[in-house]
Amino acid sequence: MKKTFTLAFVGAAMISSAASAQSAFLADANELCLSIIEGASIEEMGFTPSAEATEVPFMTAAYEGKLTGVDVRIDLGERFGAPMCDINAPEASVQDYEAIHADLVDNFGVRGVNYDNPSSSTGYRGEIWADKEAMSGPIEDMQINGTELTSVFVQYAKSGFMQTGGRAGVIVSYQAR
Repeated sequence: MKKTFTLAFVGAAMISSAASAQSAFLADANELCLSIIEGASIEEMGFTPSAEATEVPFMTAAYEGKLTGVDVRIDLGERFGAPMCDINAPEASVQDYEAIHADLVDNFGVRGVNYDNPSSSTGYRGEIWADKEAMSGPIEDMQINGTELTSVFVQYAKSGFMQTGGRAGVIVSYQAR
């Protein structure tokens, strides 16, 4: 089954720290990755293959484009047979992370497992939400927009390092069930 997908772009040059811009970014991130997980073609959505190979474990392809007017890199792959999709906004700030994080807490109604280490040289922040059955997480029957998920992970780093697959900025990761 072939799916088509259209994104409405907001003319912002960067992610704004305003919550409304964040909600639009997260909503578009959800729609993009969940559509890809369900079988939509990323190239038909206007994203082009990246000239740089992905360094992210389990990821096999990388694409570039804009999401909500923001330059993003999309890494795609599989883990244990389940599709994965990462969206990286390399110019996003820690304030952008905090707003996206707050939206995810609101969405799931619970905090995830927190990996923050803001005093490190990378300024790392991260939190993962996981499905109770698939990963012993706190969420029963984890879904976004009807797509069953194993986990959703949001991260921020002011400079890339091993945990982020060499990526800086904000990363929102989805793994299907």
